[in-house]
Amino acid sequence: MIDIAEVGRRETLRQLALRPDGLRLLLGWLARQVDGEAVVVTGDQDAREALSHLPEEMVAPVDGMIRRVAAGRARSAALDAGSRTVYVAAVGAEDPRITLVVTWEGALSPMRDMVTEASGYLWLRWRVEELQRERDATEQADATTREAVLHLLMTGHVHEARRVTGALGTRLADVIRVYVVECPPGLREKAVRSCEQATGRHGWLIRCPVYTRHLIILAPSAPREADRALNDGLQAWVRNRPGCYVGAGHAVALRDTASGYEQAFHALAVARSGAGRCATFSSRTELPSLIDRSGYGWAYRRLRPLLDHRARRPQDPDAGELRATLTAWLAFSTRASRLLKIHRNTLAARLRLLGELLGDDVHDLSTCAELDLALRILDRRHGPTEQDAVPLDRLLAAPEVLHWATALLDGISRADAHLGVTLRTWLDSDANVAATATSLNLSVPAIRKRLLRIEQITERSLLNGPSSLYDLRLAFRTVDQQDPPV
Repeated sequence: MIDIAEVGRRETLRQLALRPDGLRLLLGWLARQVDGEAVVVTGDQDAREALSHLPEEMVAPVDGMIRRVAAGRARSAALDAGSRTVYVAAVGAEDPRITLVVTWEGALSPMRDMVTEASGYLWLRWRVEELQRERDATEQADATTREAVLHLLMTGHVHEARRVTGALGTRLADVIRVYVVECPPGLREKAVRSCEQATGRHGWLIRCPVYTRHLIILAPSAPREADRALNDGLQAWVRNRPGCYVGAGHAVALRDTASGYEQAFHALAVARSGAGRCATFSSRTELPSLIDRSGYGWAYRRLRPLLDHRARRPQDPDAGELRATLTAWLAFSTRASRLLKIHRNTLAARLRLLGELLGDDVHDLSTCAELDLALRILDRRHGPTEQDAVPLDRLLAAPEVLHWATALLDGISRADAHLGVTLRTWLDSDANVAATATSLNLSVPAIRKRLLRIEQITERSLLNGPSSLYDLRLAFRTVDQQDPPV
């Protein structure tokens, strides 16, 4: 004859075991059935921590029982302490063992079968959760490795990055295109799978360490048809997904990954207002390419205290670490700590040291614009360093630089005269939107709307880094030398 109660109990246990938090639910169910306590003790856990509900005089005997069962010397053990029963049983047969400890008021025999049956479901649920923990650990290790490779590439350490990926059985292409995919955090894992399919699993995908909404793709640069197929695949994915956008850079050498990322990031700013929600970087002449060879001498002198720095103690940052910190700070501001994987207090300490070395306030926008240009010049070319350094203002006075600055700023003012005024005020306020709103007697949303309009006109990111605000700051400095503002 079918025992309806037994069938119902098994169905309840099965359903609980299938729940995401099934282990906790099963233990709670068992504790209610025996009107007592139910806990599991894993091999790496201090059993005494799990026995805090027991009277002090029972802890030592029960601890000994758990040790015997966990060591495989017994499948189960019981302690009868007057009206109280403590039952210890091995859950599963694999190592490391987990042990079930159940305590209740009353005799052992009426409850033993129920506890034994429940332990089978506990074992299944524990294995599922253990496998999930192992999978999560593997995925976290993979994500950490990918971030490390990205960091190496962004700082120009191509050989080291290739060694890491080579050890994982992956080869990075010599020429790549960088894509930045933006989507709500809840869709990022779906984006990972879709992007893997779109790249044929030949791309290197990284969950951006700075922006939680971003996924970075380093895709091998392929013939035009293959590139178009990848673009079409990404565009199809974002088309019907609100809040999802794609920015694409041009083909760059692997050693220029940082430039490719900036291209994709700027394209992403354009994609946010485009009908197709996808955009490719729009090239234009960049300021460092207009600075003549003597500019290298200026850049070298500007950064020489940093370049010549030697750490006083083994734990102090050396010149390479400080240069990477400065580069990350200029690109991502306070988010730099996420990229560098350092505490924000460590970032603050490094910025103080940089300020002392360079004799400048690295929080000042005009100073940051100079330092950014100096780093870009050093990254771009080599030149004489021992000759008298040409002042920056003389470098900016070159006709080709003036033409660049005038064209850039005129394009903004022609679209709307208010935009030029807003941009200058914003830059004079150290890129503080609230201060700009106060100066112009406008609301903060109104200022942000104007700045977003400038992003679309210049086809460059402005409100988020990497940003074009340093170029714009230097563009104003260039034209102001020729025609000082009233």
